[in-house]
Amino acid sequence: LVGQLNWAVQGSRPDLAFELVDLSTKLKTATVADMLRAIKAIGKLKDIIPIQLFPSRHWAVEKDLEIFVFTDAALANLNDGIGSTGGQILWFKDRLGNCCPIHWQANKIKRVVLSTIAAEAFKFARGPRECTVLQETTRRDQ
Repeated sequence: LVGQLNWAVQGSRPDLAFELVDLSTKLKTATVADMLRAIKAIGKLKDIIPIQLFPSRHWAVEKDLEIFVFTDAALANLNDGIGSTGGQILWFKDRLGNCCPIHWQANKIKRVVLSTIAAEAFKFARGPRECTVLQETTRRDQ
């Protein structure tokens, strides 16, 4: 079930990313309650309203797109208060203000953080790196 959820989160459901991270940290010690949460998360995959990510055709040829990144983190919200979670989402924004998510990620922070500000700073420091990689890739492809 966690594998199925992972596939959906990576492709089109960033709203379930935390659920995926939390369930994946419990694979070795899962309980019946965790199994029921996984089944419920899979059920949520059916509850989706289609949205149009790219508002118009000009996105394909737009030259002045901006890239934005939003990061967030939480302290001690995994593994009974031991692990912390961080996430980020990258967006394209055109000159009209239309936005489109292009990459998202949530994961367990692999370093020990002792405060909420440390967790936030850890994720914040990595956000611009993702934008730079995307920007360089986009320039190369043009």
